[in-house]
Amino acid sequence: MMAAQDVHISVEEVTPELLQQVQSLYQNEPYKIALWEWQFKPRFGQVPIAVVARAGGRVVGFNGTMPVQILTQEGEVEPAIWSCDFIVHANYRGKGLGGAIKDALFKTINTPIMSLGISDSAYPLLIKKGGQSPVQLSIFHRVIKPTNIKSRLFYIYSSTRTLPSRLLGRHRHTGLGVEELAHLPNKMVIDFLRSRHQKPGEAQVLRDYEYLHWRYVEYPFNQLPSGQTIYRFFSVGRIGQSIAGLVVVRFSGRGALEVVDYLGSQDVGIIAAVSDYLAKKFSVASQIGWNTSAPELAASLVACGFVRKSYVSRFVVFSQKPLGHWCLSAGDSDGDFLRDGREYFEELEWRQASNPNAHSEQVSVDPEVLFKKCCMYQDNNGLGFYVVNCARDFSLLREAWSKLQSQTAANALFMSWAWQYSWWSVWGNNPQWRLLVVLIYDREALVGIVPLYTYRRYGLRHYQFLGNAWRLQQSVRSEYIGPLFLATREAELQAAFSRFFSHLGAGILVVPDTVQDHFPSLPSLVVREDKGYKISTLGNFAVYVQSLSAHTRLKLFGRRRHLIDKGAVLSFTQANNLPDERNVFFSNLNAFHLLRWGKPCFNIEATRFHQKMLASSEDIVPHLSYLKVDGSVVSVSYNLDAAGVTYNLQSGYIEHFDKKTSLGTLHMGYEIERSFEQNAITNFDFLAGQGKVEDYKRHYRGATVSFLTRAYCANRFIWFLYSNGTRAKSLFKAIKSMWRSKKWKVR
Repeated sequence: MMAAQDVHISVEEVTPELLQQVQSLYQNEPYKIALWEWQFKPRFGQVPIAVVARAGGRVVGFNGTMPVQILTQEGEVEPAIWSCDFIVHANYRGKGLGGAIKDALFKTINTPIMSLGISDSAYPLLIKKGGQSPVQLSIFHRVIKPTNIKSRLFYIYSSTRTLPSRLLGRHRHTGLGVEELAHLPNKMVIDFLRSRHQKPGEAQVLRDYEYLHWRYVEYPFNQLPSGQTIYRFFSVGRIGQSIAGLVVVRFSGRGALEVVDYLGSQDVGIIAAVSDYLAKKFSVASQIGWNTSAPELAASLVACGFVRKSYVSRFVVFSQKPLGHWCLSAGDSDGDFLRDGREYFEELEWRQASNPNAHSEQVSVDPEVLFKKCCMYQDNNGLGFYVVNCARDFSLLREAWSKLQSQTAANALFMSWAWQYSWWSVWGNNPQWRLLVVLIYDREALVGIVPLYTYRRYGLRHYQFLGNAWRLQQSVRSEYIGPLFLATREAELQAAFSRFFSHLGAGILVVPDTVQDHFPSLPSLVVREDKGYKISTLGNFAVYVQSLSAHTRLKLFGRRRHLIDKGAVLSFTQANNLPDERNVFFSNLNAFHLLRWGKPCFNIEATRFHQKMLASSEDIVPHLSYLKVDGSVVSVSYNLDAAGVTYNLQSGYIEHFDKKTSLGTLHMGYEIERSFEQNAITNFDFLAGQGKVEDYKRHYRGATVSFLTRAYCANRFIWFLYSNGTRAKSLFKAIKSMWRSKKWKVR
């Protein structure tokens, strides 16, 4: 045993000065030191404390703690701490110093003290000192990609066990959607999930927004040097209903995928939808790990093919009162973020060692020479057709694109370089797609741009305009699609491009959401129709208001007075066009959609697209507006101004805020009024799409805009095959729909 006069043990607040003294104990673990600023910062109204052992003024032992809040069985919120970073200097080990430090921790601190992931040797000692072990964290794995004999056996075993459940339909998750989110959902969504799905009678770490944000967003090594994001967020919900669950996933780009936190329904259908989606999305991962102590969730995991491991992660809590049953998840352990920090430093060291002289050089390239390096076709009229087929060359097109666009009738928003390039940057990673931006030159003058990508479908070469992935995959919707042809030579260029397209051979050109027939000489087929509305804002606003029906006028503008008379304070504000402000805005927009529709408005790809597009253009002016009642955000509206037109892209709001008031319509009234007040704005465009219940946009008395998706064919024979195939497919879908709805009966 150590001599009492040799070592002094004290309980202290964790300060930068103390951590500076402790660093000598962690010389071989720099990642731990790098985590301290995040790990030991004051939060939840508590200051981190530690037990410190000193000998001759030098720190020889340390046990840090991290403040959290717990929710007791009675539903009360109490302060608590996680015990972490326990170390004793090598010269003082085996002399009882470790036990003395733990005794000081347990006797001095009155709040619950928790430890998870305890070794087999330490566990009996902690129980002997008075620790409670109300539950253990069970370990579950599901094999995605077998890599050896053992994993193959597990894969076969789990597949066999889930076969009866799948045949009985327990795994059926029709109508459920899983989406990756760009951000942790805001407080409104987290509070909703906690109130809806939190089980009564369970003690657990309080997983409110503040905790989840600190644990998974503020974590300093959330992005590895390779660019791989460690912690990622997914929502799950039944389409048309509220969000059913939030999934926090840990994946470093190799090995196992881990669900480290989950907040939501534990129904087997929900868990099956999540696990099946993750298995498909992270196909490079060898397995999915999902650790929990919740019995209902554990049963759902087993039914979904997860295998419970024979070992557990031990949990001990020191408390002055019994805390009953606990609910634990993998994210409760400090082992995860310590491992992430270690992997970050290891990857950083590997990169520095493998490429010590790495540096970037800017290479000057003449765009005109670059664009003309690949000539595909020379027209008899002297026009040359050149192709840009890589993202690097596409990025250099910005200046030439913008100059040409100003001389065309092409849409200023959807056909801008910023919109088109950002779209390809986000969704152009599909290995089946190939970029094909066609540049048309008349000698040295650029007179036309047709931004396409190409892919094979049904044995035919297809070409589709950038900005949409019609019938291919989910992306943002781009409207007013068409080529950029010099306005004074549009008819000539339309004919020339038609000849060029026929020259390419048997193929189909898809132009989604266009408002005119751009290539009338090619045989074509309209495969989809939609409509939108656009109002002129050049006139007097009061005259426009009076032109509306009394009911529409009341919903758009009159209900402001109704809320004010009830004592509400209304405010209409704009967010700054800064990346962080945009992130907050998109998070709020997603929150309203998650609560109303069960899915985000913008998933991670769409959010990345809008951030990139807004950062890439000086001519597109965003209006990210909030409608607040008594200081709280109740509605958001995303609008873009381009070339004198306000485009209404998206909105989100609290659905049942007031029986007499539709917040979305009320907010729309503010946006329309703003557009009338700005002299530079000539039109307010609602774009395509209808409401949840009715085509509400028609009530705003705007001009109807017909959006058509056209398929152009290289020749009449291709048109004949394609049109008949399309009709047959439509007929089959109609019969299938009638059969499912039981409206078709054989008499």
